[in-house]
Amino acid sequence: AAAAAAAAPKKRWYQRRKGNALKAESYASVETQVDDASAAQRDAVISSLEELAKLSPPETPLDGWQGRGGVSPSSCGLDGRWKLRFTNAADARFRSDAETSQIIDADKGLFVNAVDFTGASGKLKGFRVEVDGDALSDTEVQLAFRRVRLLRRSRFPRLLGTITIPLPNPARLRKLTKWLSKGGNEGSRGAGFEILFIDGDTRAH
Repeated sequence: AAAAAAAAPKKRWYQRRKGNALKAESYASVETQVDDASAAQRDAVISSLEELAKLSPPETPLDGWQGRGGVSPSSCGLDGRWKLRFTNAADARFRSDAETSQIIDADKGLFVNAVDFTGASGKLKGFRVEVDGDALSDTEVQLAFRRVRLLRRSRFPRLLGTITIPLPNPARLRKLTKWLSKGGNEGSRGAGFEILFIDGDTRAH
């Protein structure tokens, strides 16, 4: 079950971008550049996650995703709020006072990447990135970024407290690219991930 919005998320979310089955679009595929010591630690975590995936591979973790397989969305393993514990993706690393989590609504097929800055300085309190998820198989999800919401400290919160930035529809962009390339872009499926491991409180992709 999902944790209450005010409570600290109990689920843990591990993300790695090495060897994904789905190729991410542009900025989403950039891997963080680190020093040798940090790179060794990163590689050790990735190796452990891959070994865990071999020992306990997920079978049908997307059952219930928007009613997939006739299962209730509330029973989907992804549904709930997750706290990011590890990533090697540059687009998911922020300043030191950032708290990063992901709220997943299996009924709507929606991922909300949430970043909150706990420091008192600065106009930006945090932001939300809303992403549609489409199940391609029992373990693969294709992503379509919808919008970004900037949460600001403002003297006029109703007017300037939230700024919404719509994003281009990636599905339409892929169709346009395919048309411009005369069908030569058939293999590109855009941003997405493959679930490597999932249980009651931990997931890796």
